[in-house]
This record gives sequence, C-alpha cells and structure tokens, in this order.
Amino acid sequence: MGQWSSDHKQSDKALIRDLQSNDPKTQETAFDLFYARFTPQIKRQIQRRGISEADAETIISDVWDFVVDAIPEFEYQGIPIWHWLSSITRNKIQEFGRMQKTIFNPLVDIETKTEQLTAEPEHNPEMRAAITELQAAIQRELNKLANRLHREIILLHYFHDFSLKEIAKKLDKNYNTIKVNHGRAKERLSQSPILKKLFAETGSRQTECKQ
Repeated sequence: MGQWSSDHKQSDKALIRDLQSNDPKTQETAFDLFYARFTPQIKRQIQRRGISEADAETIISDVWDFVVDAIPEFEYQGIPIWHWLSSITRNKIQEFGRMQKTIFNPLVDIETKTEQLTAEPEHNPEMRAAITELQAAIQRELNKLANRLHREIILLHYFHDFSLKEIAKKLDKNYNTIKVNHGRAKERLSQSPILKKLFAETGSRQTECKQ
C-alpha cells in the first residue's frame, strides 16, 4: 500500500477502504499515508490566501479533525479524494476568517483579571503601578504564543473563566482540539512565573469544576 497507482480511482478507493477497515493497525497505517499524502496540498491551498504559518497549522488541524470524524461515513464515488479535502479546507479557511472577527483585547482582559486578583483599593497608586506592571508582563508572555488559537484559549479559559467545552462551542471546534491546544499553550508558557501563578490560581479550580 506504500506506492499509490497513478490511477486515482484505484489508489483513492484502496485508501478509503483501509481507512474504514475494522483492523486498527490497517487504519493507523492508512491514516499516516493519508496525512502525509495530502497535508502538503492542504497547506499550499491555505497559504495561497496569505495566511501565516502559525494560523495555517491551526486550520490544518481543523481540517484533519473534521476528516477523522467524517471518514467512517464517507462513501467513495469515484471522484478524487482531493476534491473533497479541498472543499473542507475552503470551509475551514472561511470559518477561521469568521473566528478572527471575534477580536479579544488582551490588555483589557488582563486588566480585568489582574484587578480581580488584587485586594487593594483601585485608588492606591502603588497598587495601580503594580497592576500596570503585571499587565505588561503578562502581555509579553502572551505575545510569545505565535498561534492565535493558543492565545484565544488562554484568554478565554483564564481571563474569562470559560471551560474548555465552552471554548470549543464558542469557537466552533472539536473539544479534543481545544484540549490538546490548551495543553500545548500551557506548556509553551510554563516557564513564566507570572502565568504559572495565574494557572495555579484560576486554572486548576476551573478545570476541576467546569470541564
């Protein structure tokens, strides 16, 4: 199965057959080949729209999440699989564009949360200066996240108290996608003492109560 025929009808039909196999090993091997074969084409289609590398990776992840869910019910009709994948990719690009219109202002979010975490009166100049410094420090740390989805998950989960399931619904994404990307974002920021403290104060409680 490693070498696909030049006739797409034979190769695509065989690929779908193996992807829908009842044998987990056959499915796994087929998916690895499927992913390797079409991901470069998906990426090219996305980047032709001028989308950044980091955002392209997010869209690619969305495409494959959809494909994995749809494969069991997919009916091969002799049309090249790429036509189907290209259509899914176009839809995910459009969804991503709509999602970008929901703009989060990190400075406003951080200001709200840091004020909630401080007990001193707002008129206290020293506390006001400390809050401003904290806001700037948190902003610097969030700017280290090149992936827009990672930034949105962190802001929604830790500054707006959304559960991961609520974030998945709000952003119209698979829950597992949000969960995996939340873990990746936290890992990238785990070296920051400021955000590590924030995660400890707000994340653990929320995750336990609301996931």
